[in-house]
Amino acid sequence: MVNERAKILIVDDDRILREVLAEYLADYFEVYVAANNRTAIHWLQSVDIDVVITDIAHPDPNGLALTRLVKSFFEAKVIILSGALDSFYSREECHRAGAVLALRKPQQLSDILDFINKILKKRAKEGM
Repeated sequence: MVNERAKILIVDDDRILREVLAEYLADYFEVYVAANNRTAIHWLQSVDIDVVITDIAHPDPNGLALTRLVKSFFEAKVIILSGALDSFYSREECHRAGAVLALRKPQQLSDILDFINKILKKRAKEGM
């Protein structure tokens, strides 16, 4: 793995998805979870998060707003993982908001881990 101490924040209002993804990724990273943007912002302000994985379609406001905020004020990279991708939101919208990757649910957990490791490896090469 690229960095076993990297910090990952999972933001999704689906409790089961949050828990399953967090449990899997906890074997490789420090994992933080949030059911909404308010809690996500708390973690972003409190912990040096490396990668944020967020759904688009959650309230208060949606994941695109969170992605824009992360891009503007934090160094974390954002992965959007959403069932609403391609039906309600386009990948182009996600990338314009600041996401480095936009994936449609469901995804294999091992694939998500691979994507995170690629992002961390690229970030390390960029000297971030």
